[in-house]
Amino acid sequence: MKKTITILRHGEAEPFSDSDVNRNLTENALLGSRSAAKALAEFVSADQRLDIFYSPFNRTKQTAFTLVKALSCFANTPEIACLPSNFLLENSAPQSVVSWLKSLDMTNIMLVSHQPLVSRLAAWLVDGVLDDSQNYHQHSFSPGSMMVIEADFIDRGCGVVSLTHHFNRN
Repeated sequence: MKKTITILRHGEAEPFSDSDVNRNLTENALLGSRSAAKALAEFVSADQRLDIFYSPFNRTKQTAFTLVKALSCFANTPEIACLPSNFLLENSAPQSVVSWLKSLDMTNIMLVSHQPLVSRLAAWLVDGVLDDSQNYHQHSFSPGSMMVIEADFIDRGCGVVSLTHHFNRN
């Protein structure tokens, strides 16, 4: 069964807060989440369920829920679930994330997370590059960037990039 893994880096976060966990999105980031939602809505079919997971940080949760709200404005909105996951913390190992993904009985999964995990996970899924290598920089994720990876199964080097989206406010 074909799997689709969409990786989205959270939007631009405010520079300061009482803690890194509590940093919120900027207004620019909300625009970026809506832009990603539009690109995703044009890519996925209406009958596909979308399961969204986000790290337990404010900015990833806000990115995920802004995306869900924006997707609901489009005609081809799939059914959407949105849940937190500790597997998506910035320093998680791609191998751990992939093991977790393999345990999920889902075919269309979006992960909202942080650098360096988003770049490392993309490099691991597409190129088979291990996370202890510095070669993961080939997959650049600025705030609000999104990559859709499709694969017949989830494993090292198994995926093909089907869509990339980078938010450009201009």
